Amino acid sequence: MLVFDVDNAAKVYPRQRVPANTSISLQIHRGEIYGLLGDSGAGKTTLVRQTLALLRPTSGKIKLFDAEISTRPVHTQPAWTQLDTCFLAGLSDWR
Repeated sequence: MLVFDVDNAAKVYPRQRVPANTSISLQIHRGEIYGLLGDSGAGKTTLVRQTLALLRPTSGKIKLFDAEISTRPVHTQPAWTQLDTCFLAGLSDWR
């Protein structure tokens, strides 16, 4: 079962010369784990925000369970907040 289908997604922010991301295509199937690796400014956070329907791509399509989410109106999108990293400071890994 196809969960995420990203087809040629791109994002260009207004007044910026360099696109945040360009021509990203990927498919994530049920049960798969996918990681995004890249340099600072490579567009990882932009892609995550696009797949969560928090940011519309300039071009391309993003589908979640075969429903296009890249064109959803802003008022129907979920809220997003950044986790405070200070909360994580006292945690240790499991061994």
